Amino acid sequence: MAHLTDRDPTYLRVLEAFGHYGFRKASMDDLARAAGVSRQTLYNRFGGKEGVLDWAIDGYVTQSEAAALAALDGKPADLASRLTGFFAQWLGSSVEFLRTAPHGAEIFELGKQARARLRPDPDEACTTALVAALEGEGRFGHEAAREAGYVMMMASKGLLLGARDTDAYAAGMRRVIGFLLAARV
Repeated sequence: MAHLTDRDPTYLRVLEAFGHYGFRKASMDDLARAAGVSRQTLYNRFGGKEGVLDWAIDGYVTQSEAAALAALDGKPADLASRLTGFFAQWLGSSVEFLRTAPHGAEIFELGKQARARLRPDPDEACTTALVAALEGEGRFGHEAAREAGYVMMMASKGLLLGARDTDAYAAGMRRVIGFLLAARV
């Protein structure tokens, strides 16, 4: 049996199980099978399904955030490419799950609630890094960088909900990024 840690990618398999069965119908047996541990291990570690979901969501968000921040720092790429990579990692990676998992929308919504419980400002690190990247290029002053960052973040959330697939999400973000960089708010 596997040992669960806070950075174990097992959380992806657990999220897939939740996405397949839905929160109510996913049994602890289903989740234990996905995690490669006993049901008792899940109960001991997390207390119940909500704790398992919180762990899986936190693992996914932590990994996505780290990948997004790494993409933003990915020098020597130009700013537009780094921003595109940032959004692809931060939210773009969720599009497929949201569109293809039978209960993806339900789990996504529960995930938003979990993020709010687990982190006072779940987007703070990504928002701060985005604004710093926009300012750091010298194209935007602080206030303009904050406004452009806000528009990009809101567009990314809208595209997450509206894009038919990962490619459509990426294309939409390229349009938003291109426009805002050209406009220099």
